[in-house]
Amino acid sequence: MPGAEINKRSPMMLHTEAQTPQGWRLSSWELSSPKHSLSEDVWFTEVTGSRLRLGVLDGASSTALEHQLGVISGGLAAAWTAAQQLAAKQDKPLSQELLEEVHQVILGLGGPHHSLGAVSRPQAAWAVTEVEEHKVTAWVGGDCEIWFSDKGQWRRLCSHDMLTELGRARFEDQSLPMQDRKALLEDAAYWHSTSFGRYPELRCVSESFQGPWEKLLLASDGARISLPAFKDLDAHLGQVGRAEKRDDICAVLLQR
Repeated sequence: MPGAEINKRSPMMLHTEAQTPQGWRLSSWELSSPKHSLSEDVWFTEVTGSRLRLGVLDGASSTALEHQLGVISGGLAAAWTAAQQLAAKQDKPLSQELLEEVHQVILGLGGPHHSLGAVSRPQAAWAVTEVEEHKVTAWVGGDCEIWFSDKGQWRRLCSHDMLTELGRARFEDQSLPMQDRKALLEDAAYWHSTSFGRYPELRCVSESFQGPWEKLLLASDGARISLPAFKDLDAHLGQVGRAEKRDDICAVLLQR
């Protein structure tokens, strides 16, 4: 059930609480945007038997793309479509194959505008988990994040640099003109993980574990998650929204 209803007049933090069929507590935070009818960040959950699939998607788009595609936001279209696809395909296990299927659907949103640069294509960074009792499988593409805790100790899953070591070194090479450094972002070879729809080939990272866990958090990069944030997650997200005036905050917390 994708979330993110928008108050068009002013930004507001939407905080909701629910319970899964397993009896687990599900909390979500979304900062709505006054600029669009929906936020570009969406989340979804899908339950099949004892298995729960949870995801966060962070849409990205440019003004030029919005004009060419004739939609409110290419990023929103990508995020919303990916959420629907991942929730609907509950009969298939979360896998590289399934994620590739979703990626191909998002690539199709560009229609005839195949000449658009990678940065301008409809795309959405993403983080998806599949949980069954004590088994957790996590997949990440782009800059969304997944964290879990056990006995009060938090650890990030799929913690990685989106860029390869060479890509990071060249992007931060101050001797190169900024235009050349930004051009690196158009080449998938410099990336470890990528958003749905950004490049013809999807790159992603995965991690799984089987063991006890207490809490599981999925968040967009706008949530600015770090270890100190877990002292009071609700206060942290509210402070980030006010201080940075962001309109792309989305976080979902699952508690056993």
